[in-house]
Amino acid sequence: MAKDKKKTVSGIINQMRNTNESRYLLTQDEIDKLDRGVPLKGMLPLQAIMRTNVIPLHNFMTVTGVHDVGKSNLIWEMARVWIEHGGIVSYIGIETNENVEKQKRILHNPNYMDNVLYYKNTNHIDTMRDVIIEVNEKLAEVDPQGDIPLLILLDSLGHITKDGKLEGMKPKDQEKVKEGNNMDGAHSSKKIKKFLNMLQVNYLNDRPVTFIVINHKHEKIQTGFSMGKSYYNPGGKYKDYLNCAVLDMVRIGKNSSVTSNQTFFVKMRNTKQACGPARKIDIEVPFTDWDITLPDHEEPIAVCGFDWDTSLVKLLLSDYTSKTQLKEIINITKKGKTYNCKELELEGVSDKELGEAIHNNEEIVSKLQKLYTISNYYEIPKVE
Repeated sequence: MAKDKKKTVSGIINQMRNTNESRYLLTQDEIDKLDRGVPLKGMLPLQAIMRTNVIPLHNFMTVTGVHDVGKSNLIWEMARVWIEHGGIVSYIGIETNENVEKQKRILHNPNYMDNVLYYKNTNHIDTMRDVIIEVNEKLAEVDPQGDIPLLILLDSLGHITKDGKLEGMKPKDQEKVKEGNNMDGAHSSKKIKKFLNMLQVNYLNDRPVTFIVINHKHEKIQTGFSMGKSYYNPGGKYKDYLNCAVLDMVRIGKNSSVTSNQTFFVKMRNTKQACGPARKIDIEVPFTDWDITLPDHEEPIAVCGFDWDTSLVKLLLSDYTSKTQLKEIINITKKGKTYNCKELELEGVSDKELGEAIHNNEEIVSKLQKLYTISNYYEIPKVE
């Protein structure tokens, strides 16, 4: 009698998949697509600190920092790439003043505002919850298959938590306010935790949704002999546990005038990493303005945004990057304020021109992604 062929693990797995019907069992293709998102084209430095080539779907993300470091600018940049990929943006504005004109310039196309569901006066946790539920349910009605990605932007979480105005108060009064804020903060944190759990289970897990929130750093009141400043982010620690990334921004250097805007530099760091092994990497990015010409516009229009091309060159030449590994991919030499690159046949170009040429070369970008151990997530199809 012939002996039975030895059963292998892979054979048993395949048999189970082929012979058992299950509403829960995922195919390998479905498993691979759990890690998916909207591609971050032309933003290799941002990919490096996030460790992904995309804005991941089914996730939370926080952008944090003190006042006036460009946090709102960054989330509107993410809105731009989202809309370019055919997605919808739900913007929940909680701050009293909005610079809509600047938001439009960051989008780089006046028509892109048509893809933004713009909400205001949501300065309470319950209102925020109702708005987000409404957006998701209405989109599910018109897009039951979940083909259209939804990006929810909240600016900012700190404004729906209570903070007393401590300036000008006596120390005893400050302590009373602090006690009250701690109680209110604990209550708000509990509500936020409950809401985020609901959002994750009912919406983020099943539909192409990502939730990005701005959280202003607040300075702690120092007591005793404490030296230096320390900061905290309102909303409790639970929200940080859910994040796939926490991008911390610091403004550096001096401003310089460029036309009607100001160029300034920010340093970005990812202080929470769920998309790969833990790693802290700083990048420097200039924020500036320039003119572009759109196909359906006769005259150039003024736009602004982060200069990822210049930032890429800074990253490649920084101490963080291995010069030995980099030379196996691309050779960059600097002469004064200009750069040469043999692989791209460039001589005497600016850092911005060099960065742009690198971003436009898919082969070099792919090799640099491996150098910075950037995870290549599945890029969802563009919605036309």
